[in-house]
Amino acid sequence: MDTDDYNGKNIHPKKIPMQRLTKLAILIFVFANITISAVKSEEADHSDFLRITREEGKKPPKTLDTAIVRYEGKVQVDLIAAIHVAEKRYYEDLNELFKNYDVVLYELVIPEGTEVSEELFARRKDQKEENLLSMVQVALSDSLGLTHQLKVVDYTAKNFVHADLTAEEFLRRVAQRGDVAGVFSRAMMHSLSEQAQAQSGRVEGRLFASLFTKNKTLTLKRIFADEMINQMDTSMWILSGNEGSAIITDRNAIALKRLREQIEAGKEKIAIFYGAAHLKEFAQSLQKEFQMKKTKTDWVVAWDLSK
Repeated sequence: MDTDDYNGKNIHPKKIPMQRLTKLAILIFVFANITISAVKSEEADHSDFLRITREEGKKPPKTLDTAIVRYEGKVQVDLIAAIHVAEKRYYEDLNELFKNYDVVLYELVIPEGTEVSEELFARRKDQKEENLLSMVQVALSDSLGLTHQLKVVDYTAKNFVHADLTAEEFLRRVAQRGDVAGVFSRAMMHSLSEQAQAQSGRVEGRLFASLFTKNKTLTLKRIFADEMINQMDTSMWILSGNEGSAIITDRNAIALKRLREQIEAGKEKIAIFYGAAHLKEFAQSLQKEFQMKKTKTDWVVAWDLSK
């Protein structure tokens, strides 16, 4: 879920009718990219598409993992959960995995007509395009000793197919749905609740304690991983409310449209590589609309929380 393309110096779109919404939309993306990665389940330290592992009988976390969930019917579709800041090795392993698919449908909000090329991603990898989202994600990756996915994932692979809204359409839909006002009003409502205030106090306490630990980076990674699991339900409600949003619902619709096109084109082994927040809706659609069954779940280590 990345928007720094359309706010960069070199590929800024010329025709966006709601330019004043751009910074607010980016703020929403920062919130979505960094705090939303899965849908919480009843099992502790676990969600449908994200989990924290611990050694048996021990409290300290071992890893933060993302899921690869397979659905099978007339074709095979793997939902590959993306986390946007992780270990470099994680993205390198995914690059090798992607080679096994006929097509990989991927998320990326970019201006209409933008050519996804090695030159474009070289600029992004060199961080020459400065904007709010880039700065936040770079700061986060640096503070946690991690790497941003756009530095490592090979989006120029021949089997990669763009399956997301354009920047212009995304901004139009954000405006039409009133996502900016909705997200911030729901966030404000939640922040005033007793649950949020108690949770905030707990996190602040852990952050303060981290200042006195020997390995501050590891401590921060553990805190961040815990909070990604703990706040999933609330964060999903803040982002989409009860009526859906351009951030999740509308972008998912585009991805599913691309999936139908690839199936009609004869592709039999397909991956959907999207932020894990999107995958619950994808899973429901694969089961109901595409008549597919879940056959297995594999896990990939995204963060090493042990050392």
